[in-house]
Amino acid sequence: MKARAILSRITTPLWPTVVAGIALGAIAGGLALQSDHTAQVTALVRIHQPIDPNQVLLGGTGTTEDLQSYISGEIAYLSSPGFSEAVKRQAADGGPSSVSAVQNGQSPVITFSASAGDADQAKRAVDAAVTVYGEHVERQTLERSEAAIAAIDRVLSKPQTSDKAQLREQRQTLEVQATDPSGVQVVQASTVNLSSGAPSWALGAVAGGLIGGIIFLSAGLAWRRRAGIVSAPSALDPLLADGSVSQILLPVVKPDQAAGHEQRTIQTARTLYAQLAAPRTGLILVVGASENSGSQAIADLIASAAAEHGTIQRDQLRSTEVADAPQDNAVIRVVDGDTLSTSPGLPDAAALADHIVVVARIGVDDIGSVKAAAGLARGIRPVVVCIKRPISRPNLETANLGSLDAHLERSPEKPRPTEPAR
Repeated sequence: MKARAILSRITTPLWPTVVAGIALGAIAGGLALQSDHTAQVTALVRIHQPIDPNQVLLGGTGTTEDLQSYISGEIAYLSSPGFSEAVKRQAADGGPSSVSAVQNGQSPVITFSASAGDADQAKRAVDAAVTVYGEHVERQTLERSEAAIAAIDRVLSKPQTSDKAQLREQRQTLEVQATDPSGVQVVQASTVNLSSGAPSWALGAVAGGLIGGIIFLSAGLAWRRRAGIVSAPSALDPLLADGSVSQILLPVVKPDQAAGHEQRTIQTARTLYAQLAAPRTGLILVVGASENSGSQAIADLIASAAAEHGTIQRDQLRSTEVADAPQDNAVIRVVDGDTLSTSPGLPDAAALADHIVVVARIGVDDIGSVKAAAGLARGIRPVVVCIKRPISRPNLETANLGSLDAHLERSPEKPRPTEPAR
């Protein structure tokens, strides 16, 4: 029973359950997607196609198609395993060996990028890639120029060679190119890129919170259905269908209406009393489905409204006494019978009752307890009053009825409720 009570407090109202699910889901999701910070470093390099020795010797010029073909070949090299291994050896720090190289559109600019948990590691990898590629271009240019110069020297060494002056001029051009063979220009040095999106842990927290809230909401609803917890007055419709109760009185009593807020309290009391079957006299027995139902608060409400229609006697059924029917039929006797588990004399009092009002606390009482309390009726059909579970959990059993007393004092023609003899 204790576990059941604890679960009912947690799962109804549902918002604490959902909030708990969101909180736990957010924590789990944030931890699940929490990863080390990943830094991305990029560098921009402009590729200059080296002058082909054949162009020097034959007097041709390069075309745009030649440039794109050259860049495509360079991108193929930059994507090769050999380039990755060379970068790894150059960096020599255990950092990322994979550096991507992408051509920016149709331009001769290549973007080198690398990612690592440490920005310095990624930066060293990009710098190593730029260095390795620059050395590769320089080496290729030198090799082609040296091969062309060697070929010119062989031709010049032959006595029968004509137009040696032109050959010497071409050789000099190739030597100049060999002295400055670099075909790589760094447009942007390696730079750490700041992340523009949400961190992964935040996305995990949002997704986890959403999933956790849905799971806890579903679990709370499933548990309430399985346990038969009264979640709304409509949950008691089966008792109306099988004749256990004759009516569910409305409205649902709110905590502030049971705790002495004058205007609301008076309106609620009159509404509940007016729905009792006529004649609304004799013994009105109020029974709680459980100790937490709030039967005393409902009994006080009914007594306050009954006081406007005749003489009333307000009693509390003690654990050792049996309530007697009023001798005068004009007297309206309102008795708080508490619960079956706390009032041994409740069955005898129910046998004398003209009206039985069962109190069910939403989110606390279950349908079985309400039906058991309604089963006390003999020859009459009880009614049910639902009372909401207060968020701040005020003690409805000791509700302040000062405003009710004040209302009765302003009606001198009506007698005030009498307290039971001590």
